Amino acid sequence: MMALTHGLASLALAALASPALSGYASPPLLVAAFLGGVVPDLDVVAEHRKSLHFPVGYTLLAGAIGAWFALAPSEGVLLAITAVGAAALHAWSDVL
Repeated sequence: MMALTHGLASLALAALASPALSGYASPPLLVAAFLGGVVPDLDVVAEHRKSLHFPVGYTLLAGAIGAWFALAPSEGVLLAITAVGAAALHAWSDVL
């Protein structure tokens, strides 16, 4: 997929999750999803798919941030998990 498609797929997923996050849903959440979906393709100037495409790493990091969010919910932590989760979605979709 193209970088824009990855960003839009992450944006769509965040928009679908927004009703469950009614206390936290905000435009910055959607921006974090889009940017997180695009960021792994910034390695196109280096070695594409060898520098920033780590599906397992992003998934583990998203899980760790998710545990942090479960212990201390805040909008900043939610933005972080959204961006990292979107990067994981990008990397896993490239694997497929």
